[in-house]
Amino acid sequence: MKTTTIILLALTLATTVLVSSCGNKTSDKTAAAEATVVAEKDSLTTATDTTESTVEAATADNSSIKITGKYVLPQLNGKPLVLRKEIDRHTITILDFWASWCGPCREEMPNVKHLLDTYASKGLGVIGISVDQNKDDWAAAVSDLGLSWPQVNDEKGELSALFNVEFIPYIVVADNEGNILKTNLRGQPLENFIAEKLK
Repeated sequence: MKTTTIILLALTLATTVLVSSCGNKTSDKTAAAEATVVAEKDSLTTATDTTESTVEAATADNSSIKITGKYVLPQLNGKPLVLRKEIDRHTITILDFWASWCGPCREEMPNVKHLLDTYASKGLGVIGISVDQNKDDWAAAVSDLGLSWPQVNDEKGELSALFNVEFIPYIVVADNEGNILKTNLRGQPLENFIAEKLK
């Protein structure tokens, strides 16, 4: 009886962990994106050492990454958004990696809206970075969720590879000089961090 109880508790815990985020390996919709991200990770390692890159990365630790150049990603309207120019406009910017098919991402959106409503006047910006492969699904989700901040698509996985994003939702907080201040915060810990930085 004790063994059965322990097994049930272990299964419950494992299910809770899996449900609380959408991993690249948990959805058929991301299989192609995952292959692209792996390929991009391999090429990024070489590029950061050999060329004038958009990123200076001393180690795999995200806190050592600095966005120094221009990442240009497409918006829903097809126009390019220069990520660094948008980051420069704010004291702190949240980069929110998400997808239309990710339940936990959609559940997190009211928190992101709240943060922007509360802290925009103090210098907070948000950029939504979708990993959707289907533009129609992405557009519908942006509309359904009422997302008013800039939205770009990382379909090729460049930024996902840069930040070693293995699950979503995934948050990166950057200052206006492109320094990465924090990664992978959500909910109240994210709000506490933003409040502290913008007081």
